[in-house]
Amino acid sequence: MALVSPYISYIGKEFDTSRIKEYGLTIQISLGGFSFVLHDTGLRQMVALHAYNNIDSPSCVMPALKEFCTDNDIDIIDLKSFVCVVDDANYAIVPTPLFEKGKEKTYLDFCRENKDGLVLSEHVEAADCEVVFGMDKDFSDTLRDMSVHPSIRHSAAIIIEKIIPQNQGLKLYANVRQKDFDIMVARDGKMLFYNSFNFDSTDDFVYYVVAVMRRFGSVEELELQLAGMVMPESEVCSLLKRYVRNVQFVETQVCLPDMLDVPSHCLFVPLSLI
Repeated sequence: MALVSPYISYIGKEFDTSRIKEYGLTIQISLGGFSFVLHDTGLRQMVALHAYNNIDSPSCVMPALKEFCTDNDIDIIDLKSFVCVVDDANYAIVPTPLFEKGKEKTYLDFCRENKDGLVLSEHVEAADCEVVFGMDKDFSDTLRDMSVHPSIRHSAAIIIEKIIPQNQGLKLYANVRQKDFDIMVARDGKMLFYNSFNFDSTDDFVYYVVAVMRRFGSVEELELQLAGMVMPESEVCSLLKRYVRNVQFVETQVCLPDMLDVPSHCLFVPLSLI
């Protein structure tokens, strides 16, 4: 019996065990939940999605992953790619010219409460910076035992990498999680600002967004693009639109099937890897 059950369980009709060697698997881990996205690297389409919420312990991820693979006759060793994305606010962004290899822990310790575990870094060419982030070491070791070439990345690096080359004009981008969110400000392909904010209410969320917008321009003129755990009909969007004239949702090149009833911007991070 499964320890946890997904609130979204989708296996597309395109799923084909004979194409396993062309499939890539992305695990996205956030505080409060995680998801598995299986995609066909050749056809560039998602073929399966399992998403879990209201889960605070990463110990549930591996049993759920093993069950997902067993139920669908997937051997991770056979996959073309296997990526684990850490999607949290425990990261530091350091300009590459100022980054010193071997001092990753020093950069990260000022912004995280739990100073144990593995410290990793990822170079992002699009903004010439390093994203330094932490991960539970036992979980990392388990991942490496399951695959010969696992890739461990941070959502901030993926967002910067995906958005900056496409950015035009001055825009704000917000990646929303359960209790915190990231804001990135970019102008004409250059990152001007990236930071995370905790929020306990809709008012908190809107306050931080408006405060950042006012720092870089006018809330009446700037465009805000949302991604992650925020729905168009939500209370937070209604309140945002009272203060921000131009509220949009990030676009993805991957279309989700209508039967999922999930907007693609909610899965912007994992879909960006397809």
